[in-house]
Amino acid sequence: MKRATQMMGRAFVGALVLWWMATAGWSQQPLLTWLGTLDSCCSEAYGVSVDGHVVGRAGNAAGFARAFRWTAAGGMEDLNTTYTSLLTNGSALWVARAISPDGRYIVGTGYNAATGRGEAFLLDTIPEPTSLLALGAGLVGLLLRRRSKQ
Repeated sequence: MKRATQMMGRAFVGALVLWWMATAGWSQQPLLTWLGTLDSCCSEAYGVSVDGHVVGRAGNAAGFARAFRWTAAGGMEDLNTTYTSLLTNGSALWVARAISPDGRYIVGTGYNAATGRGEAFLLDTIPEPTSLLALGAGLVGLLLRRRSKQ
């Protein structure tokens, strides 16, 4: 069984601070992966899922802190853009602090325009129709199981 260790940290290049996530596997050669930014100077990684999705905070081009998720396939994405339909007008996800092992749930802090204050958030990244489909399939399975016992 292959085991991996994931760590987060920072590297200094001149006066510029770059945040990074590195993954080391069985080999003695660690792999350094630069996560990038959201068109700004910096980003910070705070959490890693089992499959290597990374969450954290990055500045955007306007200079505002934004929660992000990074994947090897898609790179860095602004959660405010990806899940804009879930946010009330004027609200923002500032920083993602952790991600569940399976990558489904992301927690962090942001600004809630409805209350006018900073608050914690829990983001379910599975779209609602998918959740309903899974619930429906589960109910059908239970009904079929119950009928087979009668």
